[in-house]
Amino acid sequence: MKKILFAGAYELNYNRTHVIYKGLLEQGYKIEHINVPITSPLKRTRDLKKCFLKNTHSDFDIVFIPSFCHYEVPVIRKLTDKAIIFDPLISRYISKIYDFEKPGFLGWYAYANKRIDKLSFGFSDIILSDTITHGQCYSEFFKINPRKLKIIYVGYNDEDFFPVEKDCCEFKIGHYGNFQPLNGIETILKAATILKNMPIKFEFIGDNQAEFKRKANLIRPLEQTGTLTLLGKKPYNELYKYINNWDICLGIFGKTLKADIVIPNKVFHYAGCRRPIITAQTKAIKELFRDGESIALCEPTPEALASCVEKLYADSSLRNKIAHGAYEVVKNRCTYKTIGKQMADLIESL
Repeated sequence: MKKILFAGAYELNYNRTHVIYKGLLEQGYKIEHINVPITSPLKRTRDLKKCFLKNTHSDFDIVFIPSFCHYEVPVIRKLTDKAIIFDPLISRYISKIYDFEKPGFLGWYAYANKRIDKLSFGFSDIILSDTITHGQCYSEFFKINPRKLKIIYVGYNDEDFFPVEKDCCEFKIGHYGNFQPLNGIETILKAATILKNMPIKFEFIGDNQAEFKRKANLIRPLEQTGTLTLLGKKPYNELYKYINNWDICLGIFGKTLKADIVIPNKVFHYAGCRRPIITAQTKAIKELFRDGESIALCEPTPEALASCVEKLYADSSLRNKIAHGAYEVVKNRCTYKTIGKQMADLIESL
């Protein structure tokens, strides 16, 4: 069995990295770490080089570079001739330029982000993609050989997210996240405004004060009528309790390229708790889930979302059907054990 080195500036407890790490441990792999602080690109690449030179780690066969460690890939490539598996999770260029709409598709900022994407992808032997659609996007944007791309869905830890009985009687609709553009927070708020006269309570978990200030004209009236509650940040190990109290869970409704090509962490967590999910109809979500069977899909508009909520609110049997359908999908295909087996097959093939 091959020995693995995790290297970069990464958060081991971040969902994607944690699922892969725990899955590989389950498969019996020995894993070593060179994990430097997440600081500026220049400082962390310097720190990484020093750690490599101090600790030769000659007893590894594969280098796994976790999510968001684009800057580290070229440095590690210079320090080892071992195979590199890189799990970017995002393209910096797509995320910064398309999703956050930073100025200048042809400017220096766009060029710098596209260059680090191309370098990190080019120096990797294998590039993981979290959906087929995302992988196709990598290939089109960065001219990557499709044979370098391997699809590994994000997945979840079913020891952290699992069904428990709801402990309140109010009908609640919930969403958690950091309220980045792909979440489509404005669409959710406008849908809540349309539904404000229904006996429904909306709850948001997460904190993005800048975004809340920008959307204050929508948030304040909903808070004043008791339709919306901002719960702020909650500990990761308590998320499942809130999710299990939500009668409907909301995915993403952004009108961005990234929203169309990913399946976010929250969808796997909701499904793992066997809750009914509404999310935007995208190419990526259809790779795993089926509308009306394991998820409820709608166009990313307030009117379409409100209509979908009304439909599920009125039909408990449909809510139950898609909740159980989603649970079966992720339980059979997306637990950390399944992801670990897929990663083991990939590693042993190199």
